[in-house]
Amino acid sequence: MQSSTTTQTAEKIESKFGFDLEKLKIGDVLLSSDNTPTSAAIARATRGEYSHAMLYVGHSLIHAMPDGVYSKNPQRYIRDAGNQLAVYRLLPELGHETAFDAACDYARAQVGALYSVPAAALSKALSHVGTQSRTGKQFCSRLVAQAYARAGVALVPKPDFCSPNDLARSACLQPVPDAVRELGRDEISFANSEDFNVVLQQKNFQWLDKTRRIAARRGLGEIHTQNDVLPMLVKHPGYDKVVSKFVLDSGYPDFYDWDRAKNSYRYDARIFLGMRSDRKSLIELVESEIPSVQADLKRHAKNYDAASENMRNLPTLQYLDIFWRLARNLLEEAHTRRQMLVEVSQQIDYSLDGRF
Repeated sequence: MQSSTTTQTAEKIESKFGFDLEKLKIGDVLLSSDNTPTSAAIARATRGEYSHAMLYVGHSLIHAMPDGVYSKNPQRYIRDAGNQLAVYRLLPELGHETAFDAACDYARAQVGALYSVPAAALSKALSHVGTQSRTGKQFCSRLVAQAYARAGVALVPKPDFCSPNDLARSACLQPVPDAVRELGRDEISFANSEDFNVVLQQKNFQWLDKTRRIAARRGLGEIHTQNDVLPMLVKHPGYDKVVSKFVLDSGYPDFYDWDRAKNSYRYDARIFLGMRSDRKSLIELVESEIPSVQADLKRHAKNYDAASENMRNLPTLQYLDIFWRLARNLLEEAHTRRQMLVEVSQQIDYSLDGRF
């Protein structure tokens, strides 16, 4: 028979902690550490508890990892102890929707950027001098600080060179209490399951890396993020077909419906209604889906408008046509999710109160 002490130890080992999504707000700065020697060294060198920084942009976080800048579902970001995670929020007098939108737009635009190991390593030393960034490469705390700098908020004196603990000490931020909680078994299982979004982003990295290399070889300019590709093609339209082929061959534009394939209940009212056995739990499921649909509609509508404007100005570029079609498909998927929730709400006689 196993002793109670052994059982408690086993349960403690299995415990995991994550961000409480109900407590998070768009623009929150998320900090973390882990049990690795590298994390401990970073925290020690920068005089604090944390070794990584991320920006919450609404149902996803943006962060710079050693192989580049990624977006990630915060439900998949878990740690062994509660004190390895923290949430900081802009002071109320500094925060407004325009600033948050600008910061989040900048962070999203950095997805696909390369990681700068030297800059990250030197961030502590360079934060005390007048050095400015001369590279489009990112590291975690730089990404967060630059995002807010673009929004007109100086979290730290030197946004190009700062550490996660500089952000924790920022006079512009305040800690959010009770924003980290222990996770249930199902939540841990989900966090550890295959993340298809990573596959999608790797496809993005694939075509972007090929574009970087050809731009470097042919002297077409530096490509740090996807935002740098269009100016290059406008200046050198002869490379439009080459870059477009990189995009198409990667398969990146074909995965606009990856969420439908994985979460079919979000797109089919019949399947959705079968997910729960009573009206109360169905209402809870509807309520849990509304924020992400709202965020997707807003984001994809904005991207579609921008892609349409680009197509009007430069209709001959195949590259723009590819991304216009992708933006349209993603927006249509978001509208399908919205319509599904409307249908479900009508069938269970539940008012959405004009939230769409």
